[in-house]
Amino acid sequence: MPWGHFLIAVIPYISYSLIRHRKMPNGPILLVLLFGTQFPDLVDKPLAWQFDVLINGRIFMHSLVFAVPLSVAILLLAWIYDRRTIGGTFVFGYLLHIPGDFYTAFIRSGLHIPNNMLWPLFSPSPISKPEFVTQPGLLTFTGWDIVAVGIGTVLIGYTFITTINSARKYSTSLRII
Repeated sequence: MPWGHFLIAVIPYISYSLIRHRKMPNGPILLVLLFGTQFPDLVDKPLAWQFDVLINGRIFMHSLVFAVPLSVAILLLAWIYDRRTIGGTFVFGYLLHIPGDFYTAFIRSGLHIPNNMLWPLFSPSPISKPEFVTQPGLLTFTGWDIVAVGIGTVLIGYTFITTINSARKYSTSLRII
């Protein structure tokens, strides 16, 4: 679930920020983190499920063959344009998404990297479309999903408030009740 990917990244990110900077990260940077944690699925899932370009929704942007060079390019551009925090945050979320999808396969295989993580060097494992894609009425939630959505909702509220407060600093005419 998307919130699970976000939680895998946001908890260590906030912990780092509190230890290193002694403050919570601001709202916009949490949005960058959220986007980074969802990026592989935003690319791969539509290519697999809607357009049938990929055989499953965990190949292209989930592959280290593409993820590592793309991450290096993003970090390089962030360095050049002096946006290191933004680039680093996106890459942090992006790279934590990948083991979040494959940790069970990694453990079951005796700590071998799954083929999907090394596509196109190795043939990917076919993964069927989830039932909620083929039969939309079957979408169910677990207790973990509800906790994740609750924490995510609090973080989105925090993001909204800090973004508004940041905007107020730069605009004396902005008044939000």
